Amino acid sequence: MALVGMLVSVHATRMPFGYRLGQQPTHGIASRLDFDRPNLVATQRARDDAAAKVALIFRHDPTPLEKLPDRLSGMLKQIAGVKQPDQIPAELLTSLGLTDAAGTGKRTAPRNGAATAKQRRDQLYQVLRDPTHLAEIEKEFREFLKPLQRTGVLLSLSIPNLNPSDLGTLRIRNPNGRLTVALLSEVQLAQLLANEGMLGETWSRYPALDDIRPTLEAWLTAQVPETLTYDDQATQDARELARSSTAEIKNAYKKGNPLVMPGVVIDQDQLGLLQAEYQAFVSELT
Repeated sequence: MALVGMLVSVHATRMPFGYRLGQQPTHGIASRLDFDRPNLVATQRARDDAAAKVALIFRHDPTPLEKLPDRLSGMLKQIAGVKQPDQIPAELLTSLGLTDAAGTGKRTAPRNGAATAKQRRDQLYQVLRDPTHLAEIEKEFREFLKPLQRTGVLLSLSIPNLNPSDLGTLRIRNPNGRLTVALLSEVQLAQLLANEGMLGETWSRYPALDDIRPTLEAWLTAQVPETLTYDDQATQDARELARSSTAEIKNAYKKGNPLVMPGVVIDQDQLGLLQAEYQAFVSELT
């Protein structure tokens, strides 16, 4: 009984592992069974790729955007209240892009038939003199801003260690915690206001706004605040989750597959492969 106990304790009944580093088997070594071996390099690469595909997460605070309609309404009513266009306060004209070219003292030259600043000022004044038209502008402007309030605005890309490829798609966390996916072009004001942009292509739906589009574009460009803030912790947590959720990649070997070719010196990687085959073989025996 003592002898049996000793044999069991030293695993004397287990087939010994018969290979060593630097050994050069003349006839090569083939697998004795089907087995899998984890591919650490491929697994790490797959997990890194999964993490890299996770879009940056931004927090969105729509509160500043919700104040814009009332601010614009107050300005327009102030303009409508003056007796002559030349009595419109200079600060209102500046914010609406209705002044001379900055620093030159000259009027902005019209391009492609575009109206001058003075012509657009006079047109705006005449439009706002009609209370019905003014009310329509206020109503349409609130609808016009809704897409902006949903996705937010990103004015700066000053994110530490930013990889440009990370900004193809963004994930935006709204105040209710819900995540919305958006393209970078859908949160940058200049691209939003372009003809093909999410806001630019909707002008025709709002005839009261379309009549004074250049003026409103200038005002929006000057007044719309940034509402998106990069959330590094949420982004890193999401990437770590993607990394840990990626399954381990294994290389499959079939019985009879060569593990070491004839005459090849066993290196560290091949020794690890032989040890994996040995462990699988011993497990089947037990």
